[in-house]
Amino acid sequence: MRTGRPRTPIGTHGAINTRREGRRVVAETRVRDLDGRLRQVRGTSQLRRTKPTPQALTLEQITAIRKAAATWRSEPGLPGPRPDGQIRDIIEVLLGTAMRIGECSPCVPAISRTCPPG
Repeated sequence: MRTGRPRTPIGTHGAINTRREGRRVVAETRVRDLDGRLRQVRGTSQLRRTKPTPQALTLEQITAIRKAAATWRSEPGLPGPRPDGQIRDIIEVLLGTAMRIGECSPCVPAISRTCPPG
């Protein structure tokens, strides 16, 4: 006499377990085949990500960014060298060209090679 759960009928499956592994979903279950044996079945699927819509900065945000760049490390009594305005200039380029920081970073050595010093 058996105790516990009843046997899974032929051609059916048990509970489906799902989990995330990075950017994909893994589903696993056990299926009873026509020969009466239970077999582990596994399937995967990529997660689809919707692309975010670009958001433009407001005039107030741009003004706040420019003010923060102009006053960065300008308080008296701070140790270290005084700022030379490079941060302010880089932010102005980013705002003027609508580039993102990740797009501009590889270009900085190329820009400094093509621009005259000073």
